[in-house]
Amino acid sequence: LYGYGGMLYDWNIYNKFFLVPSFAVGLYHQGDSVDLGGVLEFRSRLELDYAITQNTRFGVAISHKSNASIYDHNPGTEELTALYSFQF
Repeated sequence: LYGYGGMLYDWNIYNKFFLVPSFAVGLYHQGDSVDLGGVLEFRSRLELDYAITQNTRFGVAISHKSNASIYDHNPGTEELTALYSFQF
């Protein structure tokens, strides 16, 4: 379980293409999952979206989560994600 909050910048790079860099800070509960070293984790992400309509987008994102070495164990993890988003 990972809950986070952060900032992003929605940058229109060309016509209907958007580059969305973001940074977030969150709390992680390991449960039966990967040991990320501690509760406090940071996420950096880079997303590339295509605007299908004014209110919907499809995109891909790559992100990295780690605890920035504030704990002794800091394995970090990467994600590659396909996205569909809409405004409401």
